[in-house]
Amino acid sequence: MRLDLADLHLFLCVADAGSITQGTARANLALASVSARLRSIEADAGIALLERHPRGVITTEAGEALAHHARLMLRQQALLKDELRISPRARAVPFISIPTRPR
Repeated sequence: MRLDLADLHLFLCVADAGSITQGTARANLALASVSARLRSIEADAGIALLERHPRGVITTEAGEALAHHARLMLRQQALLKDELRISPRARAVPFISIPTRPR
């Protein structure tokens, strides 16, 4: 299973909103794009991460596990960015960019 930080952020937007439509708005992406990415994430995982209902979505047990680890990973990314920003050595480097999607 290969997920990037953008996938994790997108999944959390949908899971936290309880709706693909509202999660799409939070992520500022197109609905078709979000739906396709969610299906791709679930296909890569080999398990349903969301239960889809007419009035929204709820996370499955696997989805809860993914959400938990996604929060940890995104928190770690934010801590790393902060540490690099305040590090005296990092000040010698004008800017360090951490891509969220492979190039």
